Amino acid sequence: MKGTVLSKKCSIRPLALAVAASLYLGSGTAVADTTEDLLNMLKAKGVLTKDEYDVLTKRVQTEKKQQREEAKKAAVEESQKAAKAAMAEGGKKPDPTDVKVSFKNGFVIQTADGKNSLAIKGRIQADNRDYLDGDGKNTDVFELRRAYLYAMGKVFDKYEFMMLGNFSGTPQAVFWYMNAHWWDEAQLEFGQFRFPFGQNEWTNSRNIDFMERALPMQFVTGIDRGVMLHGLPLSGMYYGLAGVNGGLRTNAGLNGSGLSENNDTDGKGFIGHLSFNAAEPLGHKDNIYYLGASYSIGTEATDTSPPTNSPNYQLQSQTEGRGLVFFRTENFNENEVDLWRAGVSNTLSFGPIKFTGEYVHNTYSGKSKAGLHFNRDIDAYYLNPCSPRLTPSHRA
Repeated sequence: MKGTVLSKKCSIRPLALAVAASLYLGSGTAVADTTEDLLNMLKAKGVLTKDEYDVLTKRVQTEKKQQREEAKKAAVEESQKAAKAAMAEGGKKPDPTDVKVSFKNGFVIQTADGKNSLAIKGRIQADNRDYLDGDGKNTDVFELRRAYLYAMGKVFDKYEFMMLGNFSGTPQAVFWYMNAHWWDEAQLEFGQFRFPFGQNEWTNSRNIDFMERALPMQFVTGIDRGVMLHGLPLSGMYYGLAGVNGGLRTNAGLNGSGLSENNDTDGKGFIGHLSFNAAEPLGHKDNIYYLGASYSIGTEATDTSPPTNSPNYQLQSQTEGRGLVFFRTENFNENEVDLWRAGVSNTLSFGPIKFTGEYVHNTYSGKSKAGLHFNRDIDAYYLNPCSPRLTPSHRA
C-alpha cells in the first residue's frame, strides 16, 4: 500500500515539471507571472524540491528580463521607423498640381515644384521739370512717365514670358515676349523686347543714373520686335545675336499716342553684342569690371507722312526733356536709308564709386530723291566719371 503511494508521487513530479516547462517556454509577461504562481503552488504542495524550484524560478526571472529588453528594443526600432517614414513623407517630391499663393514684390502664384509661376506686378514713375530759363520748347512740366501693369512668369520651367502695358497715356503694349531658356548658354527670345546694343539703353529705367537715358542712346536700337539667340557661355560673359523687325522705333521711346507700327517705312536690321564683366569670375561681388561691344546693320525709316503723320517711328535726337530736336533722318529726304552702327561701353565700379561711358558711331548712306548719293557719319558718346551709390552690391 505504501509502495503504491510512492509510485504515484513519483509519477506526479515529471508531470509538474513538464507543465512548468511548457509555461516557461511561453512568451509574454502575463505568462511569466502565471508560471511563477504555479511554481510557488507546486513548491508549497511539495511537488517540487527547493533545488528544482530555484532552478525554474531563476529561468523564469531571466526570461522576464530578456522580454523587457526585447520590448524596449522593439519600441526604439518602431520609433525610428516612424521617424524615417515621417522624413520620407516630408522629403518626397511635391505634387506638381499643388499651388502656392503669396504676396512678395507683387501677387505671385506658383506650383509647389516651382516649374510654373505667374506674378502680377506694377510700377509708377513721375517726372517733374522746372527750367530757370524756359522757352517754347523747354517748358516746366510734371508728367506721369510710366504706369506699368505687367504679368511675368514661366511654364514648364524652361519658358519665361512677360506682358507689360503702359497706362500713363494711350494704353500700349510695351513688352510681350517669351524666352526659351533651354540652357544658360543658349536661349531663344522672341516678341517685343529691349535689344542689347547700348548698356545705358539696356539698363532698366529704375537703375539709370539720371532722369533720362544718355543722349547717345537716341541712336541705338531700343524696344522693338524680333528674335534673339543669346546666353551666358562663361561666367561674366554675355552674347546676343538678333534680327530686328524695325517697325516700331529705334530711339523715339514711348509717347502719349503709343508706339507706331508703320510697316511701309520700317527697316529690318541685325544686331550682334558681346560683353564681359570680369568681376564675376574673380569673385568680386561688389565691383564691376565691364566691357561691351555691339554692332548693327540695316535700314532706317525716314518717311513722316502717312499713315500717322508723326516722326515717332523714325530716328531723331533731342534734348533730355524731349524739347529741342536737332536731328531727324527725314532730313535725308529719302524714305529709307542704310544704317550701320558700332558701339563700345565700359563700366568700372569699386564699392560705391562708379565710372561709366559709351561711344556710338553711326553711318547713314543712301540716295536722295534728287538722285544724289550721300554718306553721313554721326558720333555720340558720354562719360560719367563719378557716380556714387549707396548700394554697390545691389547695383553689381
